[in-house]
Amino acid sequence: MKNVLCVTVAFVLLSGQAEAKIGDALSVSGKQAVIYAAPNTASSKVMNVDSKSKLIEMERQAGWVLVTARPSGVQGWMEVKSIKAAKRAPLKRAASSPATARKALSALGPVRTVTLEDLGYRKGHTFRGSQAGHVQDFYFKTPMDSSVRGGVFRLSYRASPMLHGLSNIRVFVNDVPLTQIVAKSDNLRHEDAIVLPASMFRGGMVKVSVESGTLVDKNLCLDIRSGGGFLHILPDTAMDITYSSIDRSIRDTWRMLPHTVSVSLPAGKLDAAQFAAAMSVMELLTNAGRKIDIKRLPEVGNIVIASKSDIVAEFNRRGARLKKGFVKLKNGDVFRTPTDNLNLVKSGGMVSLAVSEPYDVQPLYLIDGQWEQLAAGRHYDINKPDYFYSLRALPKDSNSEYFTMPLHQLNTEPHYVARETVWSTTLSPHDLPSGTRLDMLSLNIVAPVRWDADPTYELYAFLNNVLVFSKRLENDGAKHNYSIPLPVEYQQQYNNLRFVVQHDIVSGDCFGIMPTDFVQITPDTSIIVKATDTEPTKFSGLSQYFSSGFDTVIAEKFLSDPENALHLISRMAADLPIMMDYSRVSFVKESEAIDPSGPFVAFGNFNLDNIDAPVRMDKGPVEIRDKDGQSFFSLNVLPKITVAEIVNGSSAQGLLVIPSTQAQHDFSEKLRLIEGDVAFIDAHGVTLHINSKQPTLAEVYYPDTKDWFAVLGEYRFWLLGLLWFLLSLAVVYLFRIARGRHEGDDHDVEMPTTEDLHAQRMHHTNINVEDDDIPPASK
Repeated sequence: MKNVLCVTVAFVLLSGQAEAKIGDALSVSGKQAVIYAAPNTASSKVMNVDSKSKLIEMERQAGWVLVTARPSGVQGWMEVKSIKAAKRAPLKRAASSPATARKALSALGPVRTVTLEDLGYRKGHTFRGSQAGHVQDFYFKTPMDSSVRGGVFRLSYRASPMLHGLSNIRVFVNDVPLTQIVAKSDNLRHEDAIVLPASMFRGGMVKVSVESGTLVDKNLCLDIRSGGGFLHILPDTAMDITYSSIDRSIRDTWRMLPHTVSVSLPAGKLDAAQFAAAMSVMELLTNAGRKIDIKRLPEVGNIVIASKSDIVAEFNRRGARLKKGFVKLKNGDVFRTPTDNLNLVKSGGMVSLAVSEPYDVQPLYLIDGQWEQLAAGRHYDINKPDYFYSLRALPKDSNSEYFTMPLHQLNTEPHYVARETVWSTTLSPHDLPSGTRLDMLSLNIVAPVRWDADPTYELYAFLNNVLVFSKRLENDGAKHNYSIPLPVEYQQQYNNLRFVVQHDIVSGDCFGIMPTDFVQITPDTSIIVKATDTEPTKFSGLSQYFSSGFDTVIAEKFLSDPENALHLISRMAADLPIMMDYSRVSFVKESEAIDPSGPFVAFGNFNLDNIDAPVRMDKGPVEIRDKDGQSFFSLNVLPKITVAEIVNGSSAQGLLVIPSTQAQHDFSEKLRLIEGDVAFIDAHGVTLHINSKQPTLAEVYYPDTKDWFAVLGEYRFWLLGLLWFLLSLAVVYLFRIARGRHEGDDHDVEMPTTEDLHAQRMHHTNINVEDDDIPPASK
C-alpha cells in the first residue's frame, strides 16, 4: 500500500510538471542553471540564473522549457531538470480575470493591443438566428523579427436573453481549440481572457476563430423556425501581445504601428520629394485601415519624414535641454545606416521610423511579403511601381480579349452543410490584370449524393449582394461546371463574390440529428476577365483606367500647407483604389494651364483652358438644378465642398479634384466614389454625385454666366410657348390660303363689271313694268 501511494504521488507530481502552462512561475531547482539560446546544450549561453531568479514559462518541447527572466525580459531555453514550479503562478490565475491577465502580461514587457475595431470591425460581429454552426475568423498581425513573449485574447460579448443554457462560445487559435465558454444570456457585457503561448505567434499572423451555438431551446424544431437569438462579439474584443524590442527591425516597426499613427513633417514649407514621400506613406497607412495624425517637428511621431540634418538637429536640441555636458550628436550617432533613407531612431522610450533623403519609400510597399529582397543589401534593390504595373499586364502575344485566371482568393476547403453554407471573397482592382474587368466565373463544385427521400441542394451566386445565378445541384456526386455571368452594371471597385449552398429540409424528424454532408467548390474554379479600352464614365471605372500608370499634378501651394491635401489625396487613392507613383508627381502653380500627355490625377483649382470639365469653378458660383429648373445644391451657399470630377484632356482622361480651402479632410469613413462622374465632398464624405452625361436629371448651372445658351435655358418655357403660338398662326394662315385656292378651282367664274351690273338692273326693271301693264283678269 505504501509503495502504491508513493508511485501515485510521483505520478501526480510528474503529471503536474508535464501539464505546466504558459505563465507559470518557475525557479531554479538547484543553486545555479544556464539559459541557452536554443533548446540544446551546444548553443550559446544567454545568461546564468540562480535560485533567487524569477522565471516565467513560455512553452515546452522535448525536455526543454522556453523561459523569460524577470525583470530583464531576457528569453532562452532551460533544461526541464534544472527548474521547478514556484509557489506562485500569477499569469495562470490571471486568465480568469482579463484585467489581471493583461497586468501580468505587462510585467513581461511592453504590450501592443489590437482591437476588432482596429481591424475594421467597427460594430464588432454579430451571430444572428438560432444555429449551432456560427463561426468567424479574425487575423492579427504579429512581429516577424522580434521574439514574442506571450499574449492574451480578450473576448468581449453580449448575448440575447432568449438563448438557451446550452448556448456556448468556442475559441480556436491557429485552428487549435483553446477554450469553451458558456454564453451568459442576459444582454449584458461580459469579458473573458484566454492566455496564449509564444508558439501561437509565429509566422507573422495569428488566426483566432470564434465559434458559437446560439440555441434557443432543446426543441430543434423551434430553433429552426425561430429568428430570434443573437451573440454580439463587441468591437473592443482585443489581442494583447508582448514582445522584445523592435528597434532593430524596420519590418516589425512598420507592421506593429498603432491604429492611430502620428506622422511628423518638417516645419515650414516641404520640398517636392518630402511631399511625395508623405503622400505615399499615408496612402499605405490608409490602405491598412489606420488613422493618421499629422504633426510638425519638433514633435516626433511614429514616422518622421524629414532630412537627416533636421532629425539630428532636433535630437541635439532635446539633448541640450535635458542633460548637462551633452555631446553633440552626428548622423552616425542617430542612424544605424546613415547612407540609407530608411532608419529607426529612438526618441525617449519610442522607436520611430525615419524616412529621409532621397525619400525612397518603395521598400514599404513590399515590406510584408518580400522582405528577403529588402535585406539583400544595405541599399534597396526592389520592384519599382512601373514593374508593379508590368506584373499586372496582359500577355502581349495573345490576340484574344478574354483571359482566364485562378480564383485563388477564395478558400476552397470542403464545407459541412446541414442547412446552409457560404463561401465569400472580395476582389480588388489590383487582383486583375491592368486594362481588364470581370466578365464571367467558371465555378466547379461537387455536391453530395442523395437518396430518393433526401431533399435537394441549391446553389446561389451573388455579385455585390445582387443575385446573378441560381441552380439546383446535380445528384450524382460528380464535379460540375457552371458558367456564372458577372454583369458590368453590378460591378464596383471592390467586387464581392458570395456563393451559398442550401439544403432544403422538407421532411423528416427535426428532433433527430440534422443531416450533415460535404460540399466543395474545387480549387480549379476560375474567373474570366475581358480586356477593355473603354474610357471611364463613372468613378468605379477609374481604378482600371489608371492601372497602367498615370501622372499626378498637385498645386504648388500645398507644399506650404500640406495637411489637408495629404489627407484628401491618401483617402481618395485608397478608396478608388489607385496606386500613386511618387516618382511621377509634379507641382505647378494653379494659374498655369495643365495638359498632361496621358492619364492623370490633378489636385488643385487649375487653369482649365486645355481641359473639358463638367463643372467649371472658373465660371463663378455653381448650382445644380433639377429637371424643372429648380436649384437644389449650391456651392456658393456651401463653401466647404470639395469637387471631384472625371475630365477630358487633349490626349486622355483624368481625375480632377478641387479641394475646399475651408474644409478638413481627415475622413473617418471611406468616400465611396462609385457612381456618377461628378462628386461633391464635405467633411463627412460624398454628399452628392451626379452624371453630367444625363442633364435631364441634374444640370450644372452658373448664375453669374449669361451666355446665349444660359439665357435660352433660363427662359426655355416662355420661348417654347411663343414658338408654339407662332407655329399655330402659321398653320392657320397656310390653311386659309389653301382653302381659298381650293374654292377658286371649283367655281371658276369671271367677276361682273360695272356695266354688266347696270344692264342686269335695267333688265329686272323692264320685267317689272311689263307685269304691271297686264290686266288683272288675265293674270
